[in-house]
Amino acid sequence: MAHACIGMVSERDTIIIDAGTTCYEIARQLPSDFKGTIITHSAPAIQQCLRLASARTICLGGELLHDSQAFIGEMAVAATARLRAQKAFIGAAAVRPDGLYVDRDLELAAKRSLIRSADQVIVVAAAGKMGRSALVHLMDFSPVDVLVTDAPPPAEIAAALEESGVELVVAQSST
Repeated sequence: MAHACIGMVSERDTIIIDAGTTCYEIARQLPSDFKGTIITHSAPAIQQCLRLASARTICLGGELLHDSQAFIGEMAVAATARLRAQKAFIGAAAVRPDGLYVDRDLELAAKRSLIRSADQVIVVAAAGKMGRSALVHLMDFSPVDVLVTDAPPPAEIAAALEESGVELVVAQSST
Protein backbone atom coordinates (compact mmCIF):
# COMPACT_ATOMS: atom_id res chain seq x y z
CA MET A 1 0.00 0.00 0.00
CA ALA A 2 2.81 2.40 0.83
CA HIS A 3 4.30 1.85 -2.63
CA ALA A 4 0.95 2.77 -4.24
CA CYS A 5 0.83 5.92 -2.10
CA ILE A 6 4.39 6.91 -3.04
CA GLY A 7 3.31 6.67 -6.68
CA MET A 8 0.79 9.47 -6.00
CA VAL A 9 3.48 11.85 -4.72
CA SER A 10 5.31 14.25 -7.02
CA GLU A 11 8.93 15.14 -6.36
CA ARG A 12 8.16 18.56 -4.86
CA ASP A 13 4.77 17.96 -3.26
CA THR A 14 3.90 19.05 0.23
CA ILE A 15 2.43 16.01 1.95
CA ILE A 16 0.93 15.24 5.33
CA ILE A 17 1.75 11.90 6.91
CA ASP A 18 -0.51 10.76 9.73
CA ALA A 19 0.59 8.58 12.64
CA GLY A 20 0.26 4.80 12.58
CA THR A 21 2.13 1.85 11.13
CA THR A 22 0.72 2.08 7.60
CA CYS A 23 1.47 5.78 7.30
CA TYR A 24 4.92 5.17 8.80
CA GLU A 25 5.63 2.88 5.84
CA ILE A 26 4.88 5.76 3.48
CA ALA A 27 7.51 7.88 5.25
CA ARG A 28 9.93 4.95 5.19
CA GLN A 29 9.51 4.44 1.46
CA LEU A 30 9.84 8.06 0.36
CA PRO A 31 12.78 8.17 -2.04
CA SER A 32 16.00 9.60 -0.61
CA ASP A 33 15.97 12.33 -3.29
CA PHE A 34 12.44 13.57 -2.40
CA LYS A 35 12.57 17.38 -2.57
CA GLY A 36 9.15 18.19 -1.19
CA THR A 37 7.86 19.00 2.26
CA ILE A 38 6.57 16.52 4.84
CA ILE A 39 4.21 17.67 7.58
CA THR A 40 3.70 15.14 10.34
CA HIS A 41 2.76 14.62 13.97
CA SER A 42 4.22 11.10 13.99
CA ALA A 43 7.46 10.64 15.94
CA PRO A 44 8.50 7.55 13.88
CA ALA A 45 7.81 9.41 10.60
CA ILE A 46 9.91 12.33 11.85
CA GLN A 47 12.80 9.90 12.42
CA GLN A 48 12.43 8.59 8.86
CA CYS A 49 12.56 12.14 7.54
CA LEU A 50 16.08 12.55 8.97
CA ARG A 51 17.42 10.53 6.03
CA LEU A 52 15.77 12.86 3.47
CA ALA A 53 18.45 15.55 3.12
CA SER A 54 16.69 17.34 0.24
CA ALA A 55 13.26 17.38 1.88
CA ARG A 56 11.83 19.89 4.29
CA THR A 57 10.15 18.45 7.39
CA ILE A 58 7.62 20.29 9.52
CA CYS A 59 6.99 18.63 12.87
CA LEU A 60 3.73 19.37 14.61
CA GLY A 61 4.11 19.81 18.33
CA GLY A 62 1.79 18.92 21.13
CA GLU A 63 1.49 16.26 23.76
CA LEU A 64 3.08 12.93 22.84
CA LEU A 65 0.62 10.05 22.93
CA HIS A 66 3.06 7.27 23.77
CA ASP A 67 1.28 4.22 22.35
CA SER A 68 0.60 5.79 18.94
CA GLN A 69 3.80 7.89 19.07
CA ALA A 70 1.84 10.89 17.79
CA PHE A 71 1.73 14.48 18.94
CA ILE A 72 -1.83 15.56 19.71
CA GLY A 73 -3.73 18.39 21.33
CA GLU A 74 -4.31 22.07 20.70
CA MET A 75 -0.68 22.81 19.82
CA ALA A 76 -0.75 20.24 16.99
CA VAL A 77 -4.14 21.49 15.78
CA ALA A 78 -3.08 25.15 15.85
CA ALA A 79 0.15 24.43 13.96
CA THR A 80 -1.69 22.42 11.31
CA ALA A 81 -4.32 25.13 10.80
CA ARG A 82 -1.63 27.50 9.42
CA LEU A 83 -0.35 24.97 6.86
CA ARG A 84 -1.53 23.62 3.49
CA ALA A 85 -0.52 20.43 1.67
CA GLN A 86 -1.34 18.94 -1.70
CA LYS A 87 -1.97 15.50 -0.17
CA ALA A 88 -2.68 14.01 3.24
CA PHE A 89 -2.14 10.33 3.94
CA ILE A 90 -4.50 9.43 6.77
CA GLY A 91 -4.84 6.18 8.69
CA ALA A 92 -7.96 4.80 10.37
CA ALA A 93 -8.64 2.09 12.93
CA ALA A 94 -11.77 0.99 11.06
CA VAL A 95 -13.55 1.57 7.77
CA ARG A 96 -17.30 1.00 7.80
CA PRO A 97 -20.10 1.90 5.38
CA ASP A 98 -20.79 5.10 7.34
CA GLY A 99 -17.17 6.24 7.27
CA LEU A 100 -13.91 6.11 9.21
CA TYR A 101 -13.29 5.37 12.88
CA VAL A 102 -10.42 5.83 15.33
CA ASP A 103 -9.80 4.09 18.64
CA ARG A 104 -9.81 7.16 20.89
CA ASP A 105 -11.43 10.55 21.14
CA LEU A 106 -7.96 12.00 21.85
CA GLU A 107 -7.02 11.48 18.18
CA LEU A 108 -9.97 13.31 16.63
CA ALA A 109 -8.87 16.94 16.72
CA ALA A 110 -5.40 16.30 15.31
CA LYS A 111 -6.65 13.98 12.53
CA ARG A 112 -9.46 16.33 11.53
CA SER A 113 -7.01 19.22 11.41
CA LEU A 114 -4.68 17.25 9.13
CA ILE A 115 -7.61 16.45 6.84
CA ARG A 116 -8.74 20.10 6.64
CA SER A 117 -5.22 21.17 5.68
CA ALA A 118 -5.00 19.06 2.52
CA ASP A 119 -6.20 19.54 -1.04
CA GLN A 120 -6.49 15.76 -1.46
CA VAL A 121 -7.24 13.28 1.32
CA ILE A 122 -5.91 9.75 0.82
CA VAL A 123 -6.98 7.22 3.43
CA VAL A 124 -4.68 4.23 3.81
CA ALA A 125 -6.30 1.19 5.43
CA ALA A 126 -5.40 -2.50 5.23
CA ALA A 127 -8.14 -5.02 4.46
CA GLY A 128 -8.26 -6.01 8.13
CA LYS A 129 -9.66 -2.57 8.95
CA MET A 130 -12.67 -3.05 6.65
CA GLY A 131 -15.89 -3.64 8.55
CA ARG A 132 -14.00 -3.70 11.86
CA SER A 133 -15.37 -1.88 14.88
CA ALA A 134 -13.60 1.03 16.55
CA LEU A 135 -14.86 3.34 19.23
CA VAL A 136 -15.00 6.85 17.76
CA HIS A 137 -16.45 8.03 14.44
CA LEU A 138 -13.88 10.25 12.70
CA MET A 139 -15.88 11.27 9.62
CA ASP A 140 -18.03 10.08 6.75
CA PHE A 141 -16.45 9.64 3.31
CA SER A 142 -17.24 13.15 2.00
CA PRO A 143 -13.74 14.62 2.64
CA VAL A 144 -12.00 11.50 1.26
CA ASP A 145 -10.70 11.53 -2.31
CA VAL A 146 -8.90 8.17 -2.43
CA LEU A 147 -8.89 5.01 -0.30
CA VAL A 148 -5.83 2.77 -0.68
CA THR A 149 -6.11 -0.79 0.61
CA ASP A 150 -4.54 -4.17 -0.04
CA ALA A 151 -7.68 -6.17 -0.95
CA PRO A 152 -11.12 -5.33 -2.32
CA PRO A 153 -13.42 -4.13 0.48
CA PRO A 154 -16.74 -5.81 1.31
CA ALA A 155 -19.56 -4.91 -1.08
CA GLU A 156 -21.33 -2.64 1.41
CA ILE A 157 -18.20 -0.53 1.93
CA ALA A 158 -17.37 -0.50 -1.79
CA ALA A 159 -20.88 0.79 -2.52
CA ALA A 160 -20.54 3.54 0.11
CA LEU A 161 -17.18 4.60 -1.35
CA GLU A 162 -18.62 4.72 -4.87
CA GLU A 163 -21.67 6.67 -3.72
CA SER A 164 -19.36 9.22 -2.07
CA GLY A 165 -17.15 9.54 -5.16
CA VAL A 166 -14.11 8.03 -3.44
CA GLU A 167 -11.54 6.49 -5.78
CA LEU A 168 -10.66 2.97 -4.61
CA VAL A 169 -7.07 1.81 -5.14
CA VAL A 170 -6.36 -1.85 -4.37
CA ALA A 171 -2.59 -2.05 -4.09
CA GLN A 172 -0.79 -5.01 -5.56
CA SER A 173 1.17 -7.11 -3.11
CA SER A 174 4.93 -6.81 -3.48
CA THR A 175 5.44 -10.45 -2.55
